[in-house]
Amino acid sequence: MGALCSRPDAEPGRPAPAAARTADAPPVTLQKPGSSSSATGGASSSFSSPSMARAAPVAPTVWTKAALSTRYTPMEKLGAGAFGVVMRVISKEAGREFADKVMKRAEAEAAGKLDRLLREIEIWQKPTHPNILRLIEVVETADELHLITEICRGGELFDQLDAVDTFSEHECRLVVAQIAGAVAHLHLAHGIAHCDIKPQNILCRSSKVTDAGCIKLSDFGAAQLFAAGAADAFVETCGTLEYYAPELCENLISRQRGGDVSAATPYGPAVDLWALGCVAYELLCGEPPFWSKDDSEQVRLILAHDLAFPDECFAAVSAPAKELIRLLLAAEPARRLAIDGALAHGWLASVDDPQISAALAASLPAATRERRSSTSSVRRSFSGGPRVGQQRSASLVALSHSELLLPALELDEADDDDEVVRRKTTRRANSLPAGASSPRVAVEEVRTEQV
Repeated sequence: MGALCSRPDAEPGRPAPAAARTADAPPVTLQKPGSSSSATGGASSSFSSPSMARAAPVAPTVWTKAALSTRYTPMEKLGAGAFGVVMRVISKEAGREFADKVMKRAEAEAAGKLDRLLREIEIWQKPTHPNILRLIEVVETADELHLITEICRGGELFDQLDAVDTFSEHECRLVVAQIAGAVAHLHLAHGIAHCDIKPQNILCRSSKVTDAGCIKLSDFGAAQLFAAGAADAFVETCGTLEYYAPELCENLISRQRGGDVSAATPYGPAVDLWALGCVAYELLCGEPPFWSKDDSEQVRLILAHDLAFPDECFAAVSAPAKELIRLLLAAEPARRLAIDGALAHGWLASVDDPQISAALAASLPAATRERRSSTSSVRRSFSGGPRVGQQRSASLVALSHSELLLPALELDEADDDDEVVRRKTTRRANSLPAGASSPRVAVEEVRTEQV
């Protein structure tokens, strides 16, 4: 199951909150299209786009191929995607190793992905947080774009979980706390909603996933900007189906029925909190809470929202952990925890690692930290109230396979649909004892009551 992303043209009218970068993470040098690069002696930019020109206070640095080779020594290949490879490189100046995500311009442009890539870079440059993969530098050549990032030897959180089937509650809390800190920084400091949080987009600096700073949220290809307190206004159908919130399912169905973006049901940054709840559940159980190989069935399961905590997985899990997951997986965005409420919840607030705890506190603005103990923050929604169309009708949750014909999935660069399904099926077989019932609901048991 790859990431879905049906994106209209960039929206120039949506402002992004200003936020200064820290001294140890300088912004990428501004290089206007057609101007000279002081580092290359006259290379001109071929990566200009209307969205970048409108919105970005920073833009990719322009370098030639020669400049790239003088700055970095390529080593072995770490992986491959649809438009290029990921290489390990060594900085000639600092002697440190980094990852180089090499994007082939012609292939990305031919697939209509170049503007999306530029928008991802534009957004990715904003946050600076120990649990967000750091974009060190953007290097442009005549036919390639190089995204230089910190290197993560532990691979994806997906693979770390696959190796052990499930995490202990203690391990889960330390990992979820780091992800939540990253989400808090995105939402509260930058007005960025990630919109595709999943174990495949969470990298690990090493295999010691509970160490402070090990967890790195990555891949901003589906990220969107929002203004605090504004009504939910996202209409682009993005993300990965297993981690779709109910309102994203509604968005998908309304797009399908209406035929274009103007018919889409809007949603907001609360989808990140739903995905965080899905990841927490998956770490403890081995699979997301509402999962099916069949896309239409999965949408129905999400909208039915019959959340179960089977004893096979959760008998030894504490009540506070399950309570937080329930609050994150509230069906209605207005009743779902906002990120500051999630960090204030006792299960995360009692993290026993001092470095992770300090990073969590630093992820919140000062005013929010002062009221972390206030119960009013626990149920506060970014939207400030019910969103448009928040009451789901029975017609949306009782669809038959013939009525719910999902659009073709668009895969991530590194995703292979059959491989992802195979790995998930294998993990589920490993994490649930033979003959155990799956925490799923039958179609006839679909319900519409609110949580």
